[in-house]
Amino acid sequence: KRTKTNVESIIGQQGRVTDQIDNFKGIGTVYLNGLEWTARAKQGDIIETGSAVVVREVKGVKLIVERTPQEKV
Repeated sequence: KRTKTNVESIIGQQGRVTDQIDNFKGIGTVYLNGLEWTARAKQGDIIETGSAVVVREVKGVKLIVERTPQEKV
């Protein structure tokens, strides 16, 4: 059985947006497990500071995230 790396183990975890995520402007950070990560929105939408997000992918050192279901409008 293949063991997940630390990075793979954060897929599916929830974090909090600490700086607005805007793929077009190339900005955004998420706080997760005591660390701040550079983040981008999976759907390309803008995700406001304070929003709860879930990690869907990891690309290099960037998290690809979506709003958690209860945060969707």
